[in-house]
Amino acid sequence: MINISLFLTLLILRTAVESIANPKEKEQGHIQKLATANNEFAFNLLRKLDSSQNVFFSPFSVSTVFGMLFYGARGGTAE
Repeated sequence: MINISLFLTLLILRTAVESIANPKEKEQGHIQKLATANNEFAFNLLRKLDSSQNVFFSPFSVSTVFGMLFYGARGGTAE
């Protein structure tokens, strides 16, 4: 009887640890949407820049700054 309860306890602990350690598919979907949106933003920004000049920019840095500004804004400013 002790062996069965020990086995069940270990099985429950393993399941709990696995569910915490592995990201869920739903979270993976959000990450994929964010990556796709970031890529679209980068290419749209590149198209808008003046092609007659040499311009070096980091689309990731620009989107990070916009994200920080959005999270820092409250109320009507965020909209």
